[in-house]
Amino acid sequence: MTTPAPVPVTPSSSSRGALVLFWVLAVAGAAVMFVAWGWMATSWIDEILEEPRARAAGTTVQGTAMVVGGVPLVIAHLLGFTVLVPAARSAGASRGRAFGYAGAAIGVASLIGVLTAQFLMGSQPFVEPVFIP
Repeated sequence: MTTPAPVPVTPSSSSRGALVLFWVLAVAGAAVMFVAWGWMATSWIDEILEEPRARAAGTTVQGTAMVVGGVPLVIAHLLGFTVLVPAARSAGASRGRAFGYAGAAIGVASLIGVLTAQFLMGSQPFVEPVFIP
C-alpha cells in the first residue's frame, strides 16, 4: 500500500496579508521606538541641566525624566505589544508564538531605538555630563 504524496500547504492570501501587516507594524515600531527613546534621553538630559537651577530656587526636578520620558516609553512598548499580538494571531501564529513574535519584534525595535538615539546624541545620552566651572 502506498501513501499519497503530501500536498504542499500554501498560506491563504488573507494570512499573507496579515503577515505583511505584522512586518510593516514591526518595522514602523523601530521608528516609534527611536522617537520614544530619543524623548526619554532628551528629558533625562533636560532634568540634569535644570537641576542646578531648581536647587538654587529651593526645589528639585529629580524624577521628572521618568515621568516625562519614561512613562511614554513604557506606553510605547505596551501599545506596540498590544498591536503586534493580534497581527501575529491573524497571520496564523498560535497564542504563545504570537506573544513570542510580538515580544521579539518589540525587543529588536527597542534595541534599534536606543542605539540610534545614543548614536545621534553623541553616544552618551544616559551618562551624566561632567560640568567644569
